[in-house]
Amino acid sequence: MKNKFFIILLSVLMTACCKDPVNQIPTFEYQIFNTTNSGLPSSFITHVVSDNSNNIWIGTFSSGLVKYDGASWTCYNTGNSKLPNDSITSLYIDRKNRVLVGTNRGLAILDQGKWTTYNKTNSGLQAENILSICSDNNDNIWLGAVTFSSDFEALAGLYFFDGNKWSLYNRKNSILPYEAIHSIVCDKDNVIWLGTAQNLGKGGLVRIKNGQWTLYSNDNSPMKYNVIDRIVLSNNGQLLLSSDVPFEWKSGVLDGYLYLFNGLNSWFDISPSTNNVNLTNRVTATTFDKNGNIWVATSIDPNKPTADYSLSIYSRSNWTILSSILPNFPRTYIPDITVDSSNNIWVAAPDAGGLIKLIEK
Repeated sequence: MKNKFFIILLSVLMTACCKDPVNQIPTFEYQIFNTTNSGLPSSFITHVVSDNSNNIWIGTFSSGLVKYDGASWTCYNTGNSKLPNDSITSLYIDRKNRVLVGTNRGLAILDQGKWTTYNKTNSGLQAENILSICSDNNDNIWLGAVTFSSDFEALAGLYFFDGNKWSLYNRKNSILPYEAIHSIVCDKDNVIWLGTAQNLGKGGLVRIKNGQWTLYSNDNSPMKYNVIDRIVLSNNGQLLLSSDVPFEWKSGVLDGYLYLFNGLNSWFDISPSTNNVNLTNRVTATTFDKNGNIWVATSIDPNKPTADYSLSIYSRSNWTILSSILPNFPRTYIPDITVDSSNNIWVAAPDAGGLIKLIEK
């Protein structure tokens, strides 16, 4: 089929794979979806998530929202839906299978075919650029929103919506170190975790537990930088914390990190370049698969010419760079990764056509 690739990778066994099946890297084939061989309206994909019915939801930079059910593609935009804007800035599926869509003009919720939108005119939102979304175990919605107006601090921060009332948290009324919140997750104990950018060195990881706020930064934890671009939860409650390019002013080094954190006191540094010279610490996307393996996308570093864009699997202290093993796998920037209920891996790859599906054989 034109522009469709099925490439089979022979099994690569890692150390002690016969004793520990988690250490076995399985066989994969992959397929690239683009605007020619699929219903994608654009190759510039920013987000990809899987819902409870195994539909794949795709956010684009300027062409709206796309649903792929495995057979057909449905595109939602400002012309045929109540999306407030075609630039998708965040995407989340809650436990009710609602699709929560962040745009730079507010929040849209798609619930069984019905759209509801929230913006400055009809809600407590004063900042409409939604960077991150999550809902907790009580179906309350948490939003990280920013604005670029002159009154930045007063309008931006963490929004909480219980279905009736909106609340805003920022540096004025909480210990939030900075209003730009890149990632929000809720764990099984209904603890909210926030990953922030940094401003003048202030930023980090925030925990909200039973109304009590705790800040983790490089002042009281092993974190190298007070920037968190992404938080991912494992099935056993561990947090996977990553960052792409926090600029370290003193050395001028472009660097990031990857940590496993148990939410209490155990930090494990699994930063890619620390463990593999062919990788950088510029982590752009992560996810856990159904076997507990960690999928990691890394970017390039001009100070490290031997390291290319990479897609890797981290399993029991071992790194396997799949993008170097799979024949003709595109070397490309990857802004997002997700896994569906069948353990297929979906990779946003805007420079490689749009979307890549990796299928375990």
